[in-house]
Amino acid sequence: METSKLVVLSDKKSLNQGIRKMLMETKAAISVLSPAAVSGKLKLEAPDCLLLIAEENDFPPSTLIEEIRQQDENLPIIVLSRSKEVDDIVGLMKAGIFDYLTFPIDAARLQMTIQNAFHLYTLTKRIFLLENRLGFQSKFGEMIGVSLPMQTVFQTIQNVAKTSATVLILGESGTGKELVAKAIHRLSIRKERRLIDINCG
Repeated sequence: METSKLVVLSDKKSLNQGIRKMLMETKAAISVLSPAAVSGKLKLEAPDCLLLIAEENDFPPSTLIEEIRQQDENLPIIVLSRSKEVDDIVGLMKAGIFDYLTFPIDAARLQMTIQNAFHLYTLTKRIFLLENRLGFQSKFGEMIGVSLPMQTVFQTIQNVAKTSATVLILGESGTGKELVAKAIHRLSIRKERRLIDINCG
């Protein structure tokens, strides 16, 4: 099973060490970045969740969250702050954070929140991949398949459809030769013209 990755955004070394110990039970890979450096290193780190520790006089959380959202609009962001002002919390929730926690740190709640964020992000990525795969396969009509041989067939269809070459499709009866022919026509520059089926059997 792939290990989830948490990036802690904080410049407070002593606090970061305490949070590392606190989150050992999550079995996550944990790294720490300065909030000011996250924009340039987010893609390299490829986290499954961000824990932003917002202290007084820190880089404005809302501005930082906006920068992160420009790179990954689905990445869960948890804010840990000393502020309990309702306006602050509401503003950050509107900005799209996953949850807002306050000091003193409730270790059990923090662990549970991070695990829930990991789970949500994993599901989000799976849905994104599935939608892309379905969108890719919809170009091939009734043909479906996720195996490597089928992906090879799909790629061959796309390559052939770009040309004006004559194509000979071979296969046993019932293997889908007609579906392949229709898929090639659908993706070709002649797709607006009628496809004429001729049974030579």
